Amino acid sequence: MRYFLILLTYFLLSSYTSLDRFEKIYSFHSDIQIQKDGSVLVTEKIKILALGVDIKSGIYRDIPLNFRLPEGKIRQKLKVKSVIRDGEIEPYKTEMIDGGIRIYIGSADYHLPRGSYDYEISYTLDRVVYCNDGECHVMWNVNGNQWEMGIDTLSATVSTPGNTEIIDFDGWTGRYGADDKKDFVSKSIGIGKQVFMTDKLKWGTNLTLLVSFDEGVMTEASFSTSLQYFFRDNSILILAVFGFIVSFLINFILWLKHGKDPKKGTIIPQFYPPNDWSPAEVLYLMNEGKEDDNMFAAQLLQLAVKGHIKIEKKDTKDKEDLFVISYAENSTKKQALTTLEQGFLDRLLGTKEFTVIQNKYNPRVSISLNYLITQIEKKQAGLYFKKNLKLILPQYIFPVLTVIGMVIAYKNFEGPAWLILIVGMLMLIMNIVFLRLFYQPTKEGRKMLDHILGLERFIKYADEQRINAINKPDMNFDYFEKNLPYAIAFGKADEWGKKFPAHEIETQYKSSNYYVSGYSFRSLGYFAALSAVSSTASVAPSAAGSSGGGFSGGGGFSGGGAGGGGGGGW
Repeated sequence: MRYFLILLTYFLLSSYTSLDRFEKIYSFHSDIQIQKDGSVLVTEKIKILALGVDIKSGIYRDIPLNFRLPEGKIRQKLKVKSVIRDGEIEPYKTEMIDGGIRIYIGSADYHLPRGSYDYEISYTLDRVVYCNDGECHVMWNVNGNQWEMGIDTLSATVSTPGNTEIIDFDGWTGRYGADDKKDFVSKSIGIGKQVFMTDKLKWGTNLTLLVSFDEGVMTEASFSTSLQYFFRDNSILILAVFGFIVSFLINFILWLKHGKDPKKGTIIPQFYPPNDWSPAEVLYLMNEGKEDDNMFAAQLLQLAVKGHIKIEKKDTKDKEDLFVISYAENSTKKQALTTLEQGFLDRLLGTKEFTVIQNKYNPRVSISLNYLITQIEKKQAGLYFKKNLKLILPQYIFPVLTVIGMVIAYKNFEGPAWLILIVGMLMLIMNIVFLRLFYQPTKEGRKMLDHILGLERFIKYADEQRINAINKPDMNFDYFEKNLPYAIAFGKADEWGKKFPAHEIETQYKSSNYYVSGYSFRSLGYFAALSAVSSTASVAPSAAGSSGGGFSGGGGFSGGGAGGGGGGGW
């Protein structure tokens, strides 16, 4: 008889469970205790049926943390107090999700047998109470709209702080946003306690309740707590402003210490370039240790002026710019080249009689230009200027920390994600600008720059009236030609050519190594085209290849208020 009763009991329990073909929630009860500091202590008792379909190891509970008030969105904080299954402590873990937090209940190493289980989740959620005009209100979404299963019965008990009298209450059922369905019953079980009940909730429907009570029972948040709230609501913006300001100050201090230039001297017109300085060297120092498009063309002209190469411009069927650079075999006035100029020439022509420069890659152009830049950098860096590249690391430490902090803040508190990208780009631009400001000529470099600027001023403004006032050089073809490559480097070829009478220059210009038919010595406009095509020729081609609810000024609705979210099995 004993064994028969055991078998009968097992059969009845199995039959009871098997009547339900789908996993569901038998009952969901929420006890909501409103605290004086504006938070709530919530205990949810959830009885579920697990069939091993979705509920394998346990259930999860999603709770939104973004709460909308008439003044704007605020960020709430949830703290889990305890999780119990069938009277025993149950393991759990939390994970931040879009708009809120997810509580995973159970262990991935353990699968629940088929059957019913009683879960109890206790947690606190701050900043739930909204007060105005002497009254406080709590709108609470009891179960949320995102459960993956239906609920047979749902109830909630709300308690006010200090058992303060409930002035008014209301509620809504249905899908999110519904404000005309009130399929629930409610009754008072004390001055400050109200019960709400409903049943047969389908997937996606919920119960939202509202209670109002006197504001006098509430305590005002302390200054430190208010600061925490402010940071939580505006964390990304605060970190953005703070990070940008501190990064600017770091850059500014570094500039004061390492980037302030020596005092500029008096710029006196100079008739000649610095001794043994090629146009490329002059331009590199003027351009703060960086390459310039005119460097290659000006250096070519220097070699032509010294009688070592010939520059010719050829006509093509498609009217593209094409230049032929060849050795000037029959030159009668060759001048000695500096080591830099000879190295440049060797890499450009070497043993070849000529090379062609046009709008396609020419490895000789690339190699000779790279040689030019490398050698000038070795000669000038440290002696004539300091780029202070060692300052890049301290430049980027705080911006990187700022962006990391903003990403962490977004993960925990959310906010405008686009601001992370904008601030990151602004700090990058700021660092690039300051890096250019960190460039610093040495005292020797400042003197050389003053000489170079004096030459540029003379090339640009030299006219008879100014020249007559000082000990002027002879304005003949030799003098015109000597400074012409520097005029090309400065971009002042037109100004330089106009300073000389045609009868003094034209004949010898037409027999020069750089004469191109159709171009006057007063403009030499083809050098702009030569600069452009040499820039192209030096570059190798690349290889082929859900939010929470909130209070509304127009009243409540299903899914509004704090709490809510949903849940499911895992």
